[in-house]
Amino acid sequence: MDILAAENAIVARIDDQIRSSTTTDFQAPKVKSFPDNPVTHFENINKTGEILVRLDSVSANTPEPNRTSTITQELTVNWSIYVLHRNLKAHQGVYAYIEAVKSALTGWTITDLDDATPMWMVDTNFVEEQGGVWIYEMSFQYTYEESE
Repeated sequence: MDILAAENAIVARIDDQIRSSTTTDFQAPKVKSFPDNPVTHFENINKTGEILVRLDSVSANTPEPNRTSTITQELTVNWSIYVLHRNLKAHQGVYAYIEAVKSALTGWTITDLDDATPMWMVDTNFVEEQGGVWIYEMSFQYTYEESE
């Protein structure tokens, strides 16, 4: 699995969904990979907000014993999507973008991964309100098989 390619595909998918669902009266939030220094980054969020993507975890099942040197494992991949916005309930607020992210990723499959399942949402959680910026974390998951 190429983690960076998967992350870029998720960013592009969410960005396409946000751009197609945003009216021309509003500027859509930026969709991008999670920053290297989130504390400093969160302090500088503008009013259009941001949607940030990061790999959360990858877990693997124990492979079945076999007599070949090939190991095949099912991997479960968890992604965290952070939705940051200064508006909570407005037409183009954090709630609207949570729904847009859910719509973009639920049932979607990363095409570069053979045997990957469609993604599904695990949960959405309020993280905090920081200086007028509402922060929510959404978790998504998919599985696929990898042989080495």
